[in-house]
Amino acid sequence: MPSCPRCRTEYHATEPHCPKCGAPRPVFGPSRNTYVRRPQRCSPHIHACLYLARVAACLSALITFVGGIVALTEGSWGSGLLSILVATPVSLGHYVGFGLLIDYAESLDAKQNESDRDAS
Repeated sequence: MPSCPRCRTEYHATEPHCPKCGAPRPVFGPSRNTYVRRPQRCSPHIHACLYLARVAACLSALITFVGGIVALTEGSWGSGLLSILVATPVSLGHYVGFGLLIDYAESLDAKQNESDRDAS
């Protein structure tokens, strides 16, 4: 049950005003002068990890392509074609995917920095 800040009378929560003095029901919430920092959406180390994973995906694409060519030259047609036609595009897909994740994480950081600047 809320109580009136003026006359300290308790009344039902459904009533919009104090029945004794007519004061409006107080609104509780954060004041405009307080600064509340929101928790980070990304770890501070996420950018380094994503860049490292992107470099690893690029190296993986190069290694599988070169390995497929070596396998083809040695006469292992099945594993060579599988390496070139399946493993290399999968590694390139990971490379693109990590690039998209990096862009998304940077946009989240930019939005959070912008909203933190607006709040202060």
